[in-house]
Amino acid sequence: DYDTAGLAHLDVRIDACLIKPLRPIELLARVAAAVRARRRELAEMGLRELRGEQARMWTVLLDFSRAMGRALSLDEVIERLVLVAAQMTCSRRVSLMLPDDDRETLRIVKAIGVDADAIANVRLAVGDAVAGRAFASGRAMMTGGDGTPRPAQDGVYESDAFVSMPILASNHARQVSVGVLNITNRYGDRPFEEWELEFIDLLGGIAGSIIDDATWRDARESILKFERDLQVARRIQQNTLPGRLPTLAGFDVAAWSEPAEETGGDSYDVIGFRANADGVIELTADEPTHAMLLLADATGHGIGPALSVTQVRAMVRMAVRLRADLSSVVRHLNEQLAADLPRGRFITAWFGEIDAARGTLAAFSAGQGPVLHYDARRAVIRSVPADAAPLGIVPDLEIPPPAPRRLGPGDVIAVLSDGVVEAMNADGAEFGVGGIESVIRAHHDESGGDILRRLQDRLGDFGDCDRHADDRTALIVKRHG
Repeated sequence: DYDTAGLAHLDVRIDACLIKPLRPIELLARVAAAVRARRRELAEMGLRELRGEQARMWTVLLDFSRAMGRALSLDEVIERLVLVAAQMTCSRRVSLMLPDDDRETLRIVKAIGVDADAIANVRLAVGDAVAGRAFASGRAMMTGGDGTPRPAQDGVYESDAFVSMPILASNHARQVSVGVLNITNRYGDRPFEEWELEFIDLLGGIAGSIIDDATWRDARESILKFERDLQVARRIQQNTLPGRLPTLAGFDVAAWSEPAEETGGDSYDVIGFRANADGVIELTADEPTHAMLLLADATGHGIGPALSVTQVRAMVRMAVRLRADLSSVVRHLNEQLAADLPRGRFITAWFGEIDAARGTLAAFSAGQGPVLHYDARRAVIRSVPADAAPLGIVPDLEIPPPAPRRLGPGDVIAVLSDGVVEAMNADGAEFGVGGIESVIRAHHDESGGDILRRLQDRLGDFGDCDRHADDRTALIVKRHG
């Protein structure tokens, strides 16, 4: 029953077995011994190969760990991780999926062997398919087979030989999935073995803490960059405020603005101007004949509103240079803001034009208040109502030409943003219009600048805090002489 071909297949020395006649039982024993010897030889060869493969994987892991010892950006970490996973497992297709902000959907952020459309379009719900289940459970998922890839429904990639390894990071003594590494389509179409999973798991463990650190560093750098940008924006906005207010004969003008954040939605301007010998308008702070005044308050506070009020200031200055009358300035400004501002956004604004020679003030309020007029001759304060709705709500705003009003000696005009009126103390009480009026009544005989400083001091004593909920801006005009 045992021919020479069978013995040769078992790698038994045929000659040694057939030199002399052997009983079948003796021949069977020799064949069995030869089989055991061959098995031992193959096991030793396999062990050497296994140890060599494990040593190679250890080398790749150590190189990866050393490379991750440097502070890398999240993009650099992701790129190295995918490349190392492909090298370590000898795979042609590797992808890393990270969750969206809501942690309900996974998307591919880096891949090898995956076409660009799949990277851009594949979205996988957490808990679905192999990768989604691995992410949700925090446990590796492995399928065996011949490694032949096949596309599944909705573009989700599946394979008979597939590993999805969750990338875990420690969060308050518990492991949290921060991503999932998908590996398939190996060279030689080899299936994954259990021992290989341990190395992939080690790679995922190293990567988890590094991705978590890199994400934190990137987020911190983004915050720091945002703060730097805010500081730049604050300087730009502060630089748009006049460094020195014009000196107008017969008038004291003082102004102040304090944003609730780095940048604010309030602004003011005092633009002195006069016509030269050729009739050309010149802007000047030294003995101008006229001055255009502005206090504007955009809805909200922060960068967006700051841009809006800066736009208003720029347009008003351009209009002054073109010597547009006050009603034209407001009308064209409103039309432009209605075209530019998003729905639901608007700007309240107060405009005034002083004629120093005549001692008059022509003013227009587009929803801005309070505006208070202290009549020195009668020693009364009256509230001046708004003339129209805020700017930017409707493109066609009726702008009646404002009539110049002569101010008497000692008269005070105070224009304030709602952040001053709505300032609150620790008990939740508002400063209110009454607080502003009390300051004016007590100090109306002082200069415009002194009245403003008294108001600032009173606000500081009232609120007793450095932070406030809204931007605060005030413009004081005092007629003297």
